[in-house]
Order: sequence, then C-alpha cells, then structure tokens
Amino acid sequence: MLPSLGLAGLVLVFLIQRGVWPGDALTGNSVDLRYYFLPLYEITFGAMASGRLPLWNPYHLTGIPWLATLQGGTFYPPHAVYLILPVPIGIAISHGVHLTLIAVSTAGLGRKLGLAPAASLLAGGLFALSGTLQWWLFWPNMLEAGSWLPLGCLAVVGLARGEGLRAGCVLALAAGLSLLAGHTQVTVFLFYAWASLLLALRIGAGGELRGDLARAGAFAGALTLGVFISGIQTLPSVALAFEGTRSAAALAESQAASLGIHPIGSMSEAMAGGRLAFGVMPLALAPAALWARRHRRLSFWAFGVGIVTTALAFGSGTPLMDLYLALPGIGWFRQPHRLLFLAHFAAALLAGLAFDELLHRSAGRDRTRLRSILPAIPVACALVLAAAAGWAGALGGASRAFAAALVLASCAWRPRWLPLGWAAMGVLAVAGLDGMLAPGLREPLPYTESWSALTRRNHDRLRNLAEVTGEDRSVWLPFRVDSETKLAARHGLRRLDDFEPLNLRRHSDYFSFLQDGMRGAGVPSDLFFSGSILPERHLPGDRLVEWYAEMATRRRLLDLAATRWFVVPTGLRRAQREASLGFIEAAGLVRREFADPGAALYENERSLPRAYVSYRTAPAPPRAELLDRLSRESFDPLSVSYVEGDPEFEPDPRAPARGKAARIVRDEETRVEIEADLAAPGLLVLADAYARGWQARVDGKAAPILATNFLYRGVPVPAGRHRIRFDYRPRSFTLGVAASLLGTALLALTALRVGIARGGVSR
Repeated sequence: MLPSLGLAGLVLVFLIQRGVWPGDALTGNSVDLRYYFLPLYEITFGAMASGRLPLWNPYHLTGIPWLATLQGGTFYPPHAVYLILPVPIGIAISHGVHLTLIAVSTAGLGRKLGLAPAASLLAGGLFALSGTLQWWLFWPNMLEAGSWLPLGCLAVVGLARGEGLRAGCVLALAAGLSLLAGHTQVTVFLFYAWASLLLALRIGAGGELRGDLARAGAFAGALTLGVFISGIQTLPSVALAFEGTRSAAALAESQAASLGIHPIGSMSEAMAGGRLAFGVMPLALAPAALWARRHRRLSFWAFGVGIVTTALAFGSGTPLMDLYLALPGIGWFRQPHRLLFLAHFAAALLAGLAFDELLHRSAGRDRTRLRSILPAIPVACALVLAAAAGWAGALGGASRAFAAALVLASCAWRPRWLPLGWAAMGVLAVAGLDGMLAPGLREPLPYTESWSALTRRNHDRLRNLAEVTGEDRSVWLPFRVDSETKLAARHGLRRLDDFEPLNLRRHSDYFSFLQDGMRGAGVPSDLFFSGSILPERHLPGDRLVEWYAEMATRRRLLDLAATRWFVVPTGLRRAQREASLGFIEAAGLVRREFADPGAALYENERSLPRAYVSYRTAPAPPRAELLDRLSRESFDPLSVSYVEGDPEFEPDPRAPARGKAARIVRDEETRVEIEADLAAPGLLVLADAYARGWQARVDGKAAPILATNFLYRGVPVPAGRHRIRFDYRPRSFTLGVAASLLGTALLALTALRVGIARGGVSR
C-alpha cells in the first residue's frame, strides 16, 4: 500500500510542477487539446448530463456521426467525471488517475515477476514520467488508451504461468477499456506488445503443446471479449470507417508521416530530454539488463521491443518505413514516432530488471570484478550521451548523469557501513528528480478555467450568429479551422467547417472537388480530409489569393449545402483579407448588419434552401463527372436532381418546371420533420449528409432514402401535402450496445466464477 501511495504522490508532484510552473505560454503543442478535445468533451458530456445521447452532429459539414468518430471516448468509464465536474478539472483528475495507474500497474508487474520492491518502484516511476507520456498529456485519448499496457502485461504473465480465467479476465478488461478510450492506434500497439510477451515467456519454457495452445486460445478469447466489451463504441466506429475517409488498410508513406509532427530526426532527440526522452536512469541501467541472470528471457524481450520500436519510430527516410507500413494494424496509422511509447515502457522495465540484479548481487556480496563493473559501463555511456546531446544544457544533463552514476556506484560497490535500503532509496530519489528536472514541454497543462477560457472568449459571437443564421449554414472566410470550430455545436450554429479526423468519404470527395476541381477528383490527397475546406497553412500568400479566385468558380457546391452566411473576422493578414474580399466579390455576397465588431457578416442570396422539392430526376453519373456538373453555376437542383437508385416515380409532364422550398417544422440532432406540398409526384431533398443509419417515413409509412446530388438525402413523395420525417437510428449502435452488454455480462460471470472457485479453495 505504501509503495502505491508513494507512486501516486510522485505523479501528483509531477503534475503540479508541470501545471503550476510551466515556464512559457501556450504553443502549438496543445492545439488539439484546445481546439478539439476540450470543446468536444464540454459539448458531448454536457449533452449527456442533460439527458441527450449525441448520436449525430448536424452542426458541422452537412452532418456527421457524433459518437462514431471515436476519439471523444464517449463511453469510457473514467470520462464520467466530465458529467459532474468542469472539463479542466476533469482532465486534471484523468491525468492523475491514469499516470498513477501506469506507475502502480508497472510496479505491480515487477512484483509479479519477482523483482525487488525498489526495482519495481523504479520501473513504475520511470515509465510514468517518460517523455512520451509527458507529451501525451496533451492528447488524453492516447494517454488513456496506453495506460492499460502494464496491467495487460501483468495478465499475460499470469496466462503464461497457467492462471487461466483470472488472468484472462484482467486482460479482457484492459483490452476493452483501452478500446473505449478512443485511440485505436495505441490499442493496436498494446495488442502487439501483449502477444509478443506471451510468445517470449513461453518459448523454451517447456511444457506440453496442448498447454501452450490453451494459453494462446485464452489470450485470443480475452482480446475478443475485450472487443465485445467495447462494442458500444467500436461497432459504430467500424461502420463509419466503411463509408469514411479512413479504411482498414496500409497508408502510403506520405500519409503515414503527414500532418504536423515530423519523424524523429536523430537519436539524440530521443535521448536528450523533452517529449521523446528516456531519462538518465534507463539509459544507465537498461543495457545492463542483458546480463541479468534471473530474468533473461524477459530482458531479451524488452530489449527487442525497445530496439525494434525505436528503429521503426524513425519513420520516413529509413528502410524500415516499408516494414512499418506492412505490419497489420500498425501500418494503418500515421506518425510512426508514437511507437516510442513501447520503447519507453521497455526501457523502464529493463531498468527495473537491471536494478533488481544489482540489488541482488549487492545483498549477496557478489564482488567478482567482471560482475561488479558491468553496471558502470552504461553509466559511463549515459554521461557521454548527456554531454554530447546537450541534455537541457550540458551542465544540467551532466549533473543528473553524474548523480545517477554516483548512486548506482553506491549500490554496485556498497561499503559495509551503507545499508542497502538507503542506497536503493538514493537511486529512486535521483530517478524521480531526473523526471522532474528534465526539460518539459514548457507549456501549462489545462487544469484551470483560465486556460480553457481562451477557447470560449467568443461565445457571444457564436450565440448571435446562431440566432441570425437559423437552419442555414455558415462558413468562415478565410476557410480554416480555428478555436471556435467545435464550439459552434454548443450554440446550435451550423458551421460548414469541422475538425475531425474521421469523416464521411462523400464529404471528403465533395469538398476536395470544391478545393481543387478535377485535380481533387482523382487520387486521394496525401493529407487526410479533416473537415477544413482548406488547410491554409500549406499555401503562401500569393497562392492563397489565386486559389480563392479559382474556387469561386465552383461556389455552386456551397449553394447546394445551404451555405447562406459567410463570416469574415477582423484582424486578418493582408493575403487573407485580399483572398476573402476577392471571393466575396466573385460570389456576389451582400454585407449585412451584425452587432459584433470582431466580424463582418455576408449573405449568399443564391444559396439553396435546406429542404426543397424537385419534380425531375436523372441517374447520377460517375463521381468526377457528377461533381463537375454540380459545381457549374448553371446547375439548378430545383429543376432536376441526380439520384443513386430508383426514385420510384415517373416525371409528370404537367408538373411545374421547377420545384420549391419545403418547410422544416422540427429540427433536432437525430430527427428532422418537413412539411411539403407537391403538385405532382416528386423528390423531397434535404441538404444534410446521406449516411447509413438514417430512416425516412412519409406520413408515418417507411420510405427509401436516396443519395441525391452526391452528398444529400432524397425521399420519393407522392403528390399532395405530406409530412416527411427523418430519424437517425444506426443499427451499429444498437448492435454495439448489445455486444457491450453481452461482453460485460460474460466478464462479470467469469470473474464471479473465479472468485467462487478461489473462495472454495481457500475454505
């Protein structure tokens, strides 16, 4: 109990030190947390606290699935804290809980392996304070998904030792919770680590083949049960992937290394402190673990994991990039440097193994020259690396390396007057101080309202815009994702831009064509569509003006999306202002009065209504040809609409040449009701995204939904006055709920059975 409290205290001091004395102001490191996670948590869990389950998001693009986008971790149990506490406080609690879980479960793994208490504590503390986890404090879903790695390893050790159901229950729980946390890439890392650990522990261990097959079956069954437990989140995400921009397939090299964070440039960056740092003590001790006699099989596994993942983390520019992309599951995701998470775990475990060996020898007074000098070799290497890499300044890095050398030498050549416990405490103290003093991200952590207030300073503007724009959509000029993007949903503002890694493929194709015309209709871009109409940072000023002028020729695509309002913030750079004004002039936008001095409001009088009737249809041609037709200024969807599938009615020659607007009488997240009066059989078109899960009824009777004008929904309606209702009821969510209930019930019953069996044995 006391060691666990000590680790929890270490984590608390670390977070206070990083959160209260950060050093510098906000930087690009926290952009995702400020622009994405914090507002997403506020909106999602605010809706759930009010009794609303956010299945569909109608406020971005032309509507996207909400919880299926995965990264919000809607059903991750620890996120219940956001239902009752402000999000900044909830993030602080989550950081503390998950870093403590990492530290304590890593130490628990060490104890299960038979390491000395001090060696186990060292491994737990080193991993919790590693550079990757420090960096992941700005990506909550990665930290939360990865925090179950040590607990899963502990379960795998139990499986290897024949503990059966008990270990399987723990592994299933770790797998399920990691998936629910919302970062599949990290969970895939965990699955690889767990599988390789089981293999390493059983190779050469003896025993019958039948027993090993049973262990492999229990391992696969536990992971499968974990997937079932996460079904409420996993199945909707898988369903979205089938019609989304990200499929389960290997990426191109340019995609895997794209979007902001460059691959590791040199080994010194991974060793010199900061977000990729291993720390002084792992560098000093890890190589010595290869000489550890007591846990040689485990040492070689950890060393292999560390070497392979560090090599793969170099990413683009190395021959191993092809191997990274070829690995099933791993090659589906970008940014190979995230694999350093496993390298840091391996290094911490190796340090614990080496320290245990050192303590064991010291306690037994094993003073042969060769065995005593081995721990000093990596210490000398750490000194050289620290000085060569300029670790937080040569003086600071060298001083910490010198302190590590001193305390390790006190254990290796411990004088008789120095108790072993005091020497071990010195090692733990230096390791903790190294984690505290190593260069941090120099940015405050989001534990206060003042931090998150930066993303909410324009709430009044968003509320006012929502009142003005109503059911129509708005877009910001210049086209970009900013701190207000996600917050639009909080105020019911339909903003066309978005900031979401997993989008509908139809959105990607539609807006890529808006950006680049026929150039965007061929091979997908190396950059993933993230909801922004234009990733502005990739264009220089003169090219930006030129691009806006070109895109204005395809502005009809914005008209079809019911984009009636354009917002131009004040204080733009010259190129941004020129590009925006050029687009405004080309599109014929009209300035309207708007009370907020921080923005100008323009109306697009050529915008189509969000709901309308069309009396004539035509079969949709191939994608590129269809998008080209839709983008022409002459295209009039009230005269003819392109549909995919059978419209189930023949055009009436007596029908009006053009349709008309329909009236939206109920407009909710998962339900839209429309009243339409048709002079002849026709198609009711709603300019919201066509996606699986939507159902339609005309006067209470089921009706088909057709993909109309590529991106939107069309419903065949007979002549006369009718009420058309759209309901979002995704089957994937229903099946996911059933899978989670089944998986949780199986886990509970199995755990109960194990508990009863243990109770019977103890009696």
